[in-house]
Amino acid sequence: MTIQDLGSIGELVAAIATLVYLAVQVSTFQDIAGAMSSTTEAVATHPEIAVLMVKATGGLVDLTVSRQQKSDQWVT
Repeated sequence: MTIQDLGSIGELVAAIATLVYLAVQVSTFQDIAGAMSSTTEAVATHPEIAVLMVKATGGLVDLTVSRQQKSDQWVT
């Protein structure tokens, strides 16, 4: 086996690794996009969630215990 053959094998392995990496990235992006879509839909259909999210990002100090629990549900 020559050095050129080894180089060709290396290129093939690198191409396969790149494809696997890209597949994982696309899958992760789809998961994130789905979560964002769910959050956007929830905010659009329940305006109180928008208020809750704004308060939660500013700190949970102003939230009641029940609203803190709702916030925890949306974050996780």
